[in-house]
Amino acid sequence: MRPRSNCFYRMRSGFAIAALGLLVAALIMTPQAALAIPRQEGASAAMARLHVEELALGIGPRPAGTMRESAAADYVAEVLEEYGYAVSRVPFSWETADGVSVSENVIAVSPTAKPGARIVLIGASLDTCGLDSPGADHNASGLAAMLEAA
Repeated sequence: MRPRSNCFYRMRSGFAIAALGLLVAALIMTPQAALAIPRQEGASAAMARLHVEELALGIGPRPAGTMRESAAADYVAEVLEEYGYAVSRVPFSWETADGVSVSENVIAVSPTAKPGARIVLIGASLDTCGLDSPGADHNASGLAAMLEAA
């Protein structure tokens, strides 16, 4: 039996939570039908499915520090702006065997936060574990759940 990578264990925990809702959406809703649904308050399984499809199939594998990871950041920022959040992007870098890699965090803040309101922090990773995985369960499903929780 082949030893499992750290990516396997990281993606396994996030996948279990999002998988049930996405499975139900996949069984009952086509992408065309989901696109016809107007955005409303609250999370939408149909929209979560569309987010996963765009990230995993439209953008594809998103290794850290690549143009595809940046495309995923663009997508997440666009969606959060459409949802009414004030969005900023904060670049960061790290050393690799090949030199320095650069990625960015997408940060969204509710412009209508009320004084004394609870602060909720929700996060998900933009990248995938490699070039051979479209990243539906690492971590498009987590990003989709985060976007719909927003």
